[in-house]
Amino acid sequence: RHLTAIVKFTLGGLSEVGNGEIEFKITWQGGCPPWGVLDLTKYTVAEMYPDVDDSQECFVNVFANIIDGTATFYAYLPPIDQGKTLNISYSRNYYNKTDIVDYTAQVNLNEKGIEAGKYYRAERTVTKNQISTSMTAGNVQELQEWLDVSRKYEGGIDLTLTADIDLTNADLDGYPNNQSNWPSDLVLNNVTIDGGGHTLTGLKMNVSGEGEAATMFGYADENSVVKNLHLRNVQLSSSSYFAAGVVADNYGTVSGCSVSGNIQSTAGGYAAGGVVADNIGTVMACYNSADVSNTGFNAGGVVGQNSTYEDKKGSVRACYSTGAVSAATGTGYAGGVIGSNLMNATVTACYWSGTGVTTGIGEDIGNNIVESQVPQVNGTTVTWSAAAQAMNTALNGSGWQYVENTDNATKEKEPLKLQKVTP
Repeated sequence: RHLTAIVKFTLGGLSEVGNGEIEFKITWQGGCPPWGVLDLTKYTVAEMYPDVDDSQECFVNVFANIIDGTATFYAYLPPIDQGKTLNISYSRNYYNKTDIVDYTAQVNLNEKGIEAGKYYRAERTVTKNQISTSMTAGNVQELQEWLDVSRKYEGGIDLTLTADIDLTNADLDGYPNNQSNWPSDLVLNNVTIDGGGHTLTGLKMNVSGEGEAATMFGYADENSVVKNLHLRNVQLSSSSYFAAGVVADNYGTVSGCSVSGNIQSTAGGYAAGGVVADNIGTVMACYNSADVSNTGFNAGGVVGQNSTYEDKKGSVRACYSTGAVSAATGTGYAGGVIGSNLMNATVTACYWSGTGVTTGIGEDIGNNIVESQVPQVNGTTVTWSAAAQAMNTALNGSGWQYVENTDNATKEKEPLKLQKVTP
C-alpha cells in the first residue's frame, strides 16, 4: 500500500534566476506525518496520523533544475486534507543581502485533497517578492516579526531596536514549556543588530537538546555586528552547549553591550560567559554584572573562552565584569574576565571585581599575559576611576567611552556606564 502521492510541479517565471539546480521548499499547515509510525489500516489524515498538531507547519525540500526559466520536479507528499494550501518557495541571496528575493507559488486544495497512491500535476508561474534586509522593533510583536523573517532567511536580516522591550511575559521561542521565551537556533549571517542603547529585559532560556545554546544569538559570523544592546535580568541555562548573554559562538564584533542576571552551563566541553561564550572575533567596550557558572567547563565574567581558529584570533578589549564566576573543578577554568585564553588570542585593558575567582584570566595558553594586564578592582590599589581611564585610552577612536555611573541603585554592580562619542 502506498503511503505518499506523487506531485509533478512545473513552475515558470524563473528566467532571471538562470539555468541550474536550486532547492524549493514546499510547506502546508497541519497534517505533518510522523514518518515511520503509521497505522496502515487507516486512510484519512486524521485517522492515519492521530497525534498530528494541526497548527504545525509541515515542509519538504526538493531539488530541481531550471531550464529556460522553468523548473520541473516531482515531490512525494503525504495525504493532505482538502482545504489546505501548498506553498512553494525559493529564496536567493541569503548572505550577500544586496538582493534577497523570494519566488513563490501556491496550490489551493479547495476542491480535493491529496490522497496516497495517486499522481497529480500542478503548473504555476511564480511571483517575485523583494525582501527588505532590515527591520525595526519597539515591542514584542515587532520583535516576533523580525524573528520569523530572520529565521526564514538564516539570520540575514538587520535589526534596530527603537524602544526598550520587556520579554518577561513573552514567548518567542514557539515552545510553550514556560522554561524559555527565546529560540535557541538563532544565527547571524552578515547581520547588524543595533540595540540603539535600549534594553531587553527578561530573556529566559532553559535548554537541554543537543547543540542548544542558552543565549540571544547562537552564532555570529565574521561579517556580523551586535552593538549598543543591554540585556537585563537574563536567566540562561544550558545542559548541552554554550551559555552566554549576547552570543554563544562569536566570529563577529560585539561592542557596547551589557548583561545582568544569571548564566549557567552544565555541559562538558562548552564554555559559559557573561557576554560571549566562545570568542574568535572581537568583544569590545562590554560589561557584565550577571553571575556566570559552569559545572562542565570554562567560565568567564565577559568571555568563557577567547579562542583562535586558523588565521582568526579572538580579541577582548576594554571590558569589565562584576559578576560572580565559577567553573568546574579539575575540568574547567574560571576568570573574572576570561575563563581560558588560547594561543595568540589577545586581551587589552580589562577589569573585574566579582567573587568566586582570584584571577582575571583562569587559564592563559602561551600568551604570557600577567595579572596586572587584567587587574582586579579592589578600591585601593586599583579603582574604577583608574579602570575607566585605562579602558577609555584603549577605546580611543572606537566611538565608545566609559563614564561613572551616578545611579545609586545600580552603581555597585555597574560602576561604569558606556556612552557613544564621535570617533
